[in-house]
Amino acid sequence: MFESIRGPLVLKEAARCVVEAGGLGYSINVSLSTYEDLPRRGEEAFVYLHPVVREDGWRLFGFSRSDEREVFRDLLRVNGVGPLMALSLLSGFRPKELAAAVGQGDVGALTKVKGIGKKTAERILVELKDRWSDVAAAAGVIDGAGAEASAAGDAAQALVSLGLDPAEANRRVKKVLEKHPDLEISDLVRHALRM
Repeated sequence: MFESIRGPLVLKEAARCVVEAGGLGYSINVSLSTYEDLPRRGEEAFVYLHPVVREDGWRLFGFSRSDEREVFRDLLRVNGVGPLMALSLLSGFRPKELAAAVGQGDVGALTKVKGIGKKTAERILVELKDRWSDVAAAAGVIDGAGAEASAAGDAAQALVSLGLDPAEANRRVKKVLEKHPDLEISDLVRHALRM
């Protein structure tokens, strides 16, 4: 239906923006993360969209990055999590931070977000922990920046896809990197598998 929108940013508020396209102004609900990423008013904006159609009307939800939109869609699959609650979670966490909190089973971190109670947080953990295990594994490894962090994340994901537990994959990758910090991904995976 609606995939994305590009056009001048007419309005920019903390919870929504308006982007003009084809002579129409589209009101789009956004997270705080997306709000921070948007350009200044009057400049061209590009926003990934997720439409929600209900009996009482249409709403557009927008995201500056496609990974944020995918996390939003995953959250909508959780029983009891609606679009506004999912947007609140993405206002409190960046996608990798949220995946890490879910991967660690951190109910307390999720309940700090307005509107998220203990039962909802537990449901999110149960329903998304396995789905996001690869992302959480990579987030746990990536504590640096640049190529080394990317290699570590990719190696951890490869180990998880080969059947290792995410925590074990992180432990092995970190241990190998301590001894051999300049390994390429394939060699890093081989060394980690031999441990």
